Amino acid sequence: MGISPVRTPHMHIPAAGSVILPQRAGSRLVVRKTYLDDIHFPTGRIAIEDIAELLIREFQVDARRDDWPAVLTMNRKITVSEMGESE
Repeated sequence: MGISPVRTPHMHIPAAGSVILPQRAGSRLVVRKTYLDDIHFPTGRIAIEDIAELLIREFQVDARRDDWPAVLTMNRKITVSEMGESE
């Protein structure tokens, strides 16, 4: 157990400790094991960017771009900006 990169509100499901999620056949991550109890499930208001990050970080889904963290950050800022303008 280490320091988590997830700084937003989230929950864990400890009862799912023995559940291992398989990787997609052909994925470069096929040899990795993803334990369900290690996943950070977002809570509160959930943006599509949060779901994308959940899939990449926690479910070990192959990102199509290496710069995905920057793209998600940029999209989050745009969304926040747009929400502020509509108020």
